[in-house]
Amino acid sequence: MNEKHRHWRVSVETSGEQIVAIEPEMLAGREISEADEDAIRTAAHHLLAFIGDPAPQPNLEVHPDDRAVDRFASAMKAKLAQKRDEGRSGWNDKEDCSQLFLSQLLREHVEKGDPIDVGNFAMMLHQREERIASLLETLQGE
Repeated sequence: MNEKHRHWRVSVETSGEQIVAIEPEMLAGREISEADEDAIRTAAHHLLAFIGDPAPQPNLEVHPDDRAVDRFASAMKAKLAQKRDEGRSGWNDKEDCSQLFLSQLLREHVEKGDPIDVGNFAMMLHQREERIASLLETLQGE
């Protein structure tokens, strides 16, 4: 990062209440509502316009599916960051982390009931262009 721009902060507020604050290596805020998402999106477009970026006008009529995927992806990223901080890594290394192992973890986390973990394991397999191993394959092991 350019030393000149090392310390910066963007904060979005509505009616004097902070929705979100973003700094290098930090994201803070409250649980985001649909109205908050609209405010953040509008603020981002105004920031881009301020520097002359010909950004499209915000579409405040975002489909609920797209909103849900954005919120889910945000929760997935937060969980991945937490696990990285705990020393977890290597899902993208097929030599150290097999398709079968990721599939087993995905199935275990289905039983645990955390959709964020399940989504992250599904993302890992998807990005490796692999399928979820069948239950029989996971039971038979490697």
